[in-house]
Amino acid sequence: MEHASVMNTCETDVSTRTMEHASVMNTRETDVSTHTMEHASVMNTRETDVSTHTMEHASVMNRCETDVSTHTMEHASVMNRCETDVSTRTMEHASVMNTRETDVSTHTMEHASVMNTRETDVSTHTMEHASVMNRCETDVSTHTMEHASVMNTRETDVSTHTMEHASVMNTCETDVSTRTMEHASVMNRCETDISTHTMEHASVMNRCETDISTHTMEHASVMNTCETHTMEHASVMNTCETDVSTRTMEHASVMNRCETDISTHTMEHASVMNRCETDISTHTMEHASVMNTHVLLLQEESKGQTEPLESPQVGESGAMHTWPELSLRIIRMESGQEKQEKVFSFTIAADQRRADTL
Repeated sequence: MEHASVMNTCETDVSTRTMEHASVMNTRETDVSTHTMEHASVMNTRETDVSTHTMEHASVMNRCETDVSTHTMEHASVMNRCETDVSTRTMEHASVMNTRETDVSTHTMEHASVMNTRETDVSTHTMEHASVMNRCETDVSTHTMEHASVMNTRETDVSTHTMEHASVMNTCETDVSTRTMEHASVMNRCETDISTHTMEHASVMNRCETDISTHTMEHASVMNTCETHTMEHASVMNTCETDVSTRTMEHASVMNRCETDISTHTMEHASVMNRCETDISTHTMEHASVMNTHVLLLQEESKGQTEPLESPQVGESGAMHTWPELSLRIIRMESGQEKQEKVFSFTIAADQRRADTL
């Protein structure tokens, strides 16, 4: 009974219970050996009646057999409890593993949702930016037609018109510079998003590796505990090894999916950046084309008129008045970076009668 009490107190740690059980069994073997030597000594003395000694000896042997039978049943009971504890511990561990797999799956879906939301934001921003560029191009086209109409009327002062035209060209250059900076800002935000997303993915991968390492150590601990049991628990050890192999392959699959997501997201970002660069190049060429058109129109304007604008009236007889030569410096963008200066010289001929008011 004392041995059963000691064994019952060792229900928590299987490894500790095994060592204590081995110690008790060694003590029992020592007791049996000591009892055997004492029994041989009694038999050698032969001081008592043979019949009485035989009956006493038979009684002792019966009691020994009863003790052995009782101890065997108690030991079988302890082993059954050990197997039950191992089974319960295995199911609890499997429950924890399932919970972790559910957490990983939930986190993966949440991360995918965040990535989809970011891609939607990038797509929406790109469409809004394209809409703004289309409106700007429409405004430039409308302004160009209005400007051509003003130049064709020739109703305003040439000097004032020239200054206004230079102001428009400066505004166009400012618009090109502003648009370029806005595009650079968008590209920087794209690069920031890529860097942030890469770090988040690296964090997820590090957590996955940590989970794998932690899980491997936990399994190794379980396997080491299993090794302290008898060969009857070999099937449990095989099951543990199968679980470790399966979990490792599942983690590898998750890591491969993470790497595929990173690669796909990087290519999509590269595609967006290439489109941004193409838009900048196209917008720069369109602005350069508009500016070149302004220069050609100004060159046509610089040729001047030599015929009177109206028929001569009473007084002056249609004599022409030539103004001093004017110079106009035009700065135009080349490829959005280099600047070239061109100087145009021209004279303005007008009706003498309108010289005071022109």
